[in-house]
Amino acid sequence: MILINYMKKLLLPLTVILFGAFNLQAATVVWSGTTNGVTAGNTNVTGDSSVINSGTLVTAIGFSDSDTTVETVNGVSFQNSGTASSLTYSGTGWSLGQVAGRDDIFLPTNGQGYSTNLSNLLRDGANLYTGSAANTPVSFTLNLSGLTVGNVYAFQALVLDGRTGITTGGYGTTLTVSSGSSAPSFNLNSETGIANSLIGTFTADQGGQVFTFSADGPYALPTVNAFQLRDITAVPEPSTYMMLSLLTLFFVSHFVLKRRAS
Repeated sequence: MILINYMKKLLLPLTVILFGAFNLQAATVVWSGTTNGVTAGNTNVTGDSSVINSGTLVTAIGFSDSDTTVETVNGVSFQNSGTASSLTYSGTGWSLGQVAGRDDIFLPTNGQGYSTNLSNLLRDGANLYTGSAANTPVSFTLNLSGLTVGNVYAFQALVLDGRTGITTGGYGTTLTVSSGSSAPSFNLNSETGIANSLIGTFTADQGGQVFTFSADGPYALPTVNAFQLRDITAVPEPSTYMMLSLLTLFFVSHFVLKRRAS
């Protein structure tokens, strides 16, 4: 057991270094399929269980104009952002720019059966600030930093804009979320009070990842109410570490014997 623990400390950093050396392309987010127990895609938020809790939480943020409370949903504690500074939100490992916070206007309905904490989280959000009506595609970016190269992450965005008149006014009911070389579009549930859960997974090949939220059409307003980032890297079985340990000992012994022979 002592040997296994030692080899974990020795081999894991080496694995990260080697992975980073041979994987130089921008990380592409996968928006479908299942990775390490997390299923990606666009689904309706049906309740607390729609908030993923696999792996280890990196960060979970809810956006608002003034709220700084913590809303815990399905065991995940979302820290509300409070007021944006010069249209930018930021915290440890993340920043969101050119947006304005909104309190109590997105309005999920109790008829959806959402818990109090989930409803509170979805009532507030951030959308693009343009200063006037937009008639061209508009977007904002969420920047993540402090990632570990080679680790697998799950990104989840919760999106809701349930205000009346949104569909007829064309307030960006189709949202495009791009990162790396992937840029899928998601149809959102405007005016229904039903939130959308957008989940993507990726393997970090550098210390940061950028997600761009875009909407098109008259008065397009891309929106995000909350997001979380989770580390879902698979932990190797002890037998894997044992095999690596034996291989390492073999090569070390071979090297030592070869040096003695010379």
